[in-house]
Amino acid sequence: MSIAHGAPARDPALPAAATPPDIEAAPPTSVRGRLRPRRLVGWFYWWGLWSVLSVLLAMVLDLTLRLTWLESPWWLEAALLGGVTLPLLGLGWRFFLRRTAARERALLRQRHRAQRQAQRDALTGCLHRGGLVERIDRLNTLAPGVPCGLFVLDLHDFQRVNDACGHAAGDAVVRAVADRLRRLAAQWRHRSEYADAPAVARATLAVVRIGSDELGLWLPGCETDGSAHQTAAALLACLQEPVRVGDLTLHLQGNVGWVLAASGPLPGHEWLTRADAALQHAKRQGPGHAAPFEDEHRALLVRQHALHQALLTTLRQDGLGLALQYQPLVALDDGRLVGCEALLRWHHPQHGPVSPAEFIPVAEGGGLMEALGRWVLQQAVAQLAAWRRRGATGWYLAVNVSRVQLLDPSLPALVRETLQYHHVPPGALCLEITESQPLDDPATRAALQRLRELGVRLALDDFGTGYSSLSALTELPLHAVKIDRRFVDGIENCPYRQALVDSVVRLAGVIGLNVVAEGIETAAQAERLRALGCQHVQGWHISRALDAHVFAEHWLPRATRAAARHDAPGCPAASTCTLADAALCRASAPAL
Repeated sequence: MSIAHGAPARDPALPAAATPPDIEAAPPTSVRGRLRPRRLVGWFYWWGLWSVLSVLLAMVLDLTLRLTWLESPWWLEAALLGGVTLPLLGLGWRFFLRRTAARERALLRQRHRAQRQAQRDALTGCLHRGGLVERIDRLNTLAPGVPCGLFVLDLHDFQRVNDACGHAAGDAVVRAVADRLRRLAAQWRHRSEYADAPAVARATLAVVRIGSDELGLWLPGCETDGSAHQTAAALLACLQEPVRVGDLTLHLQGNVGWVLAASGPLPGHEWLTRADAALQHAKRQGPGHAAPFEDEHRALLVRQHALHQALLTTLRQDGLGLALQYQPLVALDDGRLVGCEALLRWHHPQHGPVSPAEFIPVAEGGGLMEALGRWVLQQAVAQLAAWRRRGATGWYLAVNVSRVQLLDPSLPALVRETLQYHHVPPGALCLEITESQPLDDPATRAALQRLRELGVRLALDDFGTGYSSLSALTELPLHAVKIDRRFVDGIENCPYRQALVDSVVRLAGVIGLNVVAEGIETAAQAERLRALGCQHVQGWHISRALDAHVFAEHWLPRATRAAARHDAPGCPAASTCTLADAALCRASAPAL
């Protein structure tokens, strides 16, 4: 498999350099002072055996001489004994010592290779994260106080490469990016910051394989923000050239997070933790961004981890601490109740009230969104069924569905079984899909079509803030579109927002969609939306989100009267109820 890629951008002031061999401690070539006791025992055993055999040979020769000459001078016997025994002893000494030394050197080289391989990533040949931690800890011991920098590069949406092109192509991409990082490391060897670092620090320069789609660059001597920003820009630039894998040309994107500090105060695992915190901050800004580590990044990660653990415990305890509140949706022409939206709230014993804007991303990123969405759907439908048994019919309940839930193949079956269990007709449930998720994906459209076939309502939430366009309204199987509050805020004085809402209302009227405006906070906004032809509104001007019993007390009588089609004395009928009556209900509801 052939791989072709371009060289990464580098500082023009730096001379070109070949990829340097990775610096490792050389294996020892001398065994002086390194022979272990077990080796010495074995050596003395074999040399002693050789010495005994040498003496026996000399005695045999002496006996032969005595038998031959019968009487020989003493000096001849001594010369014969010494002349035979001493050379043999010397030869044995030299032979067995060399043999033992050669064996010890081979064992030391084998041990060194095993240690080197244990710190290496098998795919790229780079250090793995454990090897980097050991190298940093060794530097902290030998040369504390040396300024260093750790840069982590994350390949954006790398899983898509593995899924679409195969793991072999993904491995080739990782190897290609690792080679580009080695070139950057070679360029760093010619920087003055690297030359000023101690030799023991320079020996730690390394390219690191931190994760399946994360590569790192450890740069000793990097201490200034200017050098750090330049290096981060070079890391992102090395992804601009596409990677060719066979007949495929793959274009890459990524994010970079880095941390600068002196050796000594931070252990190796803390370096990786801080660099990962910076990387997560950069990823929240979108592909192609880089960010340095800041203290609030670590605090945010600690907070998110604590919330993830707390939410996991809450779901295992059948949603203890979770609750649903309900915000009414009313018609602008007569103020009648047309529906309500179930909004999730979480009050933790230790963390207190937690905003959905904080714990929903934690649930999505931590794999808890399916369980959380299942709990919300079941609780909301159960409450709707209880209200319908009291005669409150003729309106619907809206529940938000995340992208993770939408792409779950078991969602249609879950919705159907939940509705059947509580004896709720499908038309009484509306599933709201946020526009922050791509809607032109074939999998998304297929999932929407399966839900539409069940008979439930589908609404596009937060319209105007995400991926979809006006053409999406004609292509998706929707029943309603909800205009985001950003376009409602100040609409009474903004011609551009009025024109946008007017175009959405006109198009929705042609294709048969209801239009709901979110975030209505003033009467002027409601009047302007009425003039533009918007049918339904939702917001604090009508009512804030209410607990189930408060919502039932202030809003269900309208739905009950509408279902029974009669007017109660002293209260306007549902067909003639106005927004002023809705305001009275909002004012009489207790503050939350």
